[in-house]
Amino acid sequence: MSKKNNGFRSLILNILEYSSSNPKQIIITDKWKKWTWNDLMIKTASYTHILKKQPKYDSIIGVPILVGRSGNSIAAMLSCIFSGLPFSPINYKQPEIRLKKFQKSLHSNFILSGLHESEVFSDKSFNLVFPTAEYTENQICSDSFPSEKLLYILFTSGSTGEPKGVLCSCGNILNYLNWSSSHLDWRENDVIGCGTQFSFDLSMSDIFYMFSLNIPLVIFPEPSNPLDILQRINENKITHIFSVPTLFSQFLYSDLIEKLSKTKLRRMMSAGGFFPHNHMLELIRKFPNLDIYNSWGPTETTIINSIHKITKNDIKILNKGNYPSIGKPDSLMPFFLINDKNEVISKPNEIGEIVVLGNSVTLGYLNADEENDLKYSTYEKKRAFHTGDLGYKDSEENFFMVGRKDSQVKIFGYRVDLNEIEKVLAKLENVYLSIAFVQNLNESNDELWVAIESRNSNFSIFSTKKYLRTQLPHYMVPKRIFILPKIPLNENGKPDINKAKALINKGIIQN
Repeated sequence: MSKKNNGFRSLILNILEYSSSNPKQIIITDKWKKWTWNDLMIKTASYTHILKKQPKYDSIIGVPILVGRSGNSIAAMLSCIFSGLPFSPINYKQPEIRLKKFQKSLHSNFILSGLHESEVFSDKSFNLVFPTAEYTENQICSDSFPSEKLLYILFTSGSTGEPKGVLCSCGNILNYLNWSSSHLDWRENDVIGCGTQFSFDLSMSDIFYMFSLNIPLVIFPEPSNPLDILQRINENKITHIFSVPTLFSQFLYSDLIEKLSKTKLRRMMSAGGFFPHNHMLELIRKFPNLDIYNSWGPTETTIINSIHKITKNDIKILNKGNYPSIGKPDSLMPFFLINDKNEVISKPNEIGEIVVLGNSVTLGYLNADEENDLKYSTYEKKRAFHTGDLGYKDSEENFFMVGRKDSQVKIFGYRVDLNEIEKVLAKLENVYLSIAFVQNLNESNDELWVAIESRNSNFSIFSTKKYLRTQLPHYMVPKRIFILPKIPLNENGKPDINKAKALINKGIIQN
């Protein structure tokens, strides 16, 4: 079940064809209702009508959409596509000051609400618009959607810095769909489980596969609740989930993996962070029929750029406490390594920065010329993006991630990779998750600290430090270890360093 997309307009025509040929087919399931194609198209037409009534709607950079966990959010995005306007999905639970910053950068005097009525957003300082009447007619605004046409703007989570708006084009998403269709075996009875926020790029994969291949989509209302997810997987016969590692790891922590293994779930794709090797080993052991994919790619290069299916050959790598391959580059998703001198690395096992090339590279950052000059470039007359991710390749062109340039810090003159500390801690059975970071005590004194979420209430900090001294050089052993009830996550389900620091400063810890 795969379909080559020859142009963005053809993808839109697919949507119209699916909705007209089988209007009663259930295509979206959220917490509140099951949406047929007919339901979705009526709601989309209603959004399109209210959108066009907004003053100067066609001159804005992108339509800001408050998104939650409702099918309304998808209908709002689809209305922008039909209207030929870029859209920018924004999580409605963010602080007001952040939302206003996004709205201002998009040059919009309104925000489209993609929320269900029970997803409360009461701030009246925003000009929030929502369709109040139903319309049925959907028209495509243009006969052409060139590959360079801006499709959507995603603001990065900004957990380690100022959020940036990434500009994704129609050609970017088409390239992604065509590339990934050649790597994934979609079937007639497949159902997608969506566990990421609609403001996060992984959700764009779910949504556009639904549009492109007519695959039903089930929205998880509580991605951090494994019991609720398990129930929805069972009830809706979900077969495919593409999410961050923490969504999958929580099934191990809550001892629900055996029940999960008895569902229809057949494929689990992980991206957006390192999947702890011990968690992956446990999944392989307890759910042997599950296809597990390790994926990699930054938002700036359209969702993901490489994928590797875990096999028995990876078990040796995982048993050594190492991460499996992220896959290989190909003609639709080329990438390569460069050293500190910007020279291409051709030798195996030499660590360098990963640079992505070609049609997956997005149009840049919104209103950020300096950052664009720093990260985006041209190589062999093609757009290139310097990811900041560090990796190496083996003799068979399999790529492996080892960390990020910005996770490397200096302590007492020594260069330290924070990810290496977390990797060693993951070898301990009673460590569920960990975050290593540098704590600035004063102008001349920095210390390495680690926050840990443990599986064991009898966790010993003394024994853990003793173990770390046998695995790491003395300057990489954390000065202090803190035990948190739960490692906080950001809106995209990734460990959040700033929130962890806040908990430590409030004293919600053991150390």
